[in-house]
Amino acid sequence: MWRDVAIRQVNPALALAVASFLAAAMGGCQDSAPTDPARDIVPPAASTLVLGATTTTSVALTWSAPGDDGLLGTSAAYDLRYATQPVLTSNWDAATRVEGEPVPGIAGTVESCDVTGLTIGTTYHFALRTRDEADNWSALSDALAAATVAAPDTTAPAAVSELVAAATTTVSITIAWTAPGDDGSTGTAAAYDLRRAAQPITAENWDAAVSVATVPVPAVSGTVQTCQVAGLGRRAPTTSPCGRATRPGTGQGCRRSSRRPPTRSPRACSWTYLPVRSAWGVPPTKRAATRSRRNTWSR
Repeated sequence: MWRDVAIRQVNPALALAVASFLAAAMGGCQDSAPTDPARDIVPPAASTLVLGATTTTSVALTWSAPGDDGLLGTSAAYDLRYATQPVLTSNWDAATRVEGEPVPGIAGTVESCDVTGLTIGTTYHFALRTRDEADNWSALSDALAAATVAAPDTTAPAAVSELVAAATTTVSITIAWTAPGDDGSTGTAAAYDLRRAAQPITAENWDAAVSVATVPVPAVSGTVQTCQVAGLGRRAPTTSPCGRATRPGTGQGCRRSSRRPPTRSPRACSWTYLPVRSAWGVPPTKRAATRSRRNTWSR
């Protein structure tokens, strides 16, 4: 009988110990969600960068904040980088990291960052990654390229100083000149402004002169270019009171009553002045003017 009692006393204790062990084990599995960040394996979603305003040395970027897990929650940090070539996973470490990135807001927040200290007139490539509190990193954002504003072009083309008549007919003159550059004598200008008149063209009467429509597109600096100015016509010779042709400005036609009036070549009877604008303002007489690509005119 003592043996039976002993067995009954041991078995309840054993049963209680086993029940406690099972309860502890089962209790750990009944949590609704893990609380240890190390168990978080879901990274933030990748972002889409949007270009904002640009200056000569800065680029403004915006994007929508992802979440901690995909598009849910709040992530921990951003890593925005740039380079002069596309930023990829393979060259991520070599890209320059932007300082002053914003602290991530809740998913859906519009984030912004001004990237400063850039070089004038240079194209840069940007990419963004986002980290959560468990050090899960998002994939790279979509690629974005942006260029800083170029410095203002204040150098005008050189003046066209070698404007010559290459050939003439009774109704046209073909002129030739050497192309200047976009900046002085370097590069290629954007446009010419060739004008003609029956009197010398000066700064004062430039606007009254007739613009030539057939002027060619500027070639690279140093190129010899030509333009045929047609539709000029001959100037009729003046006559004396006796009806004979006179030398212009002399009125000496009657003295040659017994002689045949001398003939005049078209070149002697018709004068056309053909200056060309080549950069800043209005050029002097018989000079060419060329406009640069930034609307500066030669003097």
